[in-house]
Amino acid sequence: MTGVIEVLHSLHMYRSLFGAGLVALALAVACGSDAGGVANNNHRFDASGGFAGNTGGSGGTTHGDASAGSGGVSGTGAGGAAGAGNDAGVSFDVCTDPVGNLLDHGTFEEGMAGDAPAFWEVRAPGQPTTCAGSGTPSQHVYLSAAPTGCTGNALTIDALGQWDCYAIQRVSDYNSIQAGATYRISAAVRAQGNSINPAAWFVLGVQWLDANDQFFGDVKNPKTASAADNDFDWKVLSWNVVAPSNATRMLVWLSAHYPGRVDYDNIAVVKL
Repeated sequence: MTGVIEVLHSLHMYRSLFGAGLVALALAVACGSDAGGVANNNHRFDASGGFAGNTGGSGGTTHGDASAGSGGVSGTGAGGAAGAGNDAGVSFDVCTDPVGNLLDHGTFEEGMAGDAPAFWEVRAPGQPTTCAGSGTPSQHVYLSAAPTGCTGNALTIDALGQWDCYAIQRVSDYNSIQAGATYRISAAVRAQGNSINPAAWFVLGVQWLDANDQFFGDVKNPKTASAADNDFDWKVLSWNVVAPSNATRMLVWLSAHYPGRVDYDNIAVVKL
């Protein structure tokens, strides 16, 4: 039932934004495909891709000023396996950046750089425009207070009532991911105003990149048991993923797949 609600919601949202002509595309996105681009210093590429069932999406790659190519990834299980809940016997602290973190700039101490925090980027470049009806970029994404008892900054993404508005992303360094290895994804997270719909559970996700800088797969944080669980105070959200055989890097994105506000700190990827 949750999947149906999410599909219908996305269908209505894309119909109102883009018209009936792109309903099929909206339905595909709601069923598991994601679009995004990646920036790494002077090396940028944009692509769309993802998995819906066992079918791979399509994607293109742009390197510098080169033209975009086309390609895709398909296969069963290529997104990696996701474990539920926190790791048994592991101590988590909302104030601490985990030891061995492979994803730098996840504590947001460098401030903002345009429409995203420093060293991060807006996942869909057009979002500041499409989200303008509910607020300005600085109202959607901004630095906020760290968790109670902690120092430094946190980051807030506030959808301001508009679903799928203003996600951001960052990619790990080249060859930072080992195929077949298990990684713990974690973040200190607080969510408010998101308990109106079971589909609002998704706040943090990962995708993979291969040696050709094609990205693929789609692993979201574990689903909550009910809509009421989509609102919570500061806690460490954590789950495990297994890197596919062709993965060399990992993309982490902070979603706005909800109508309310989510605060983030200490985004981390740790090899186990």
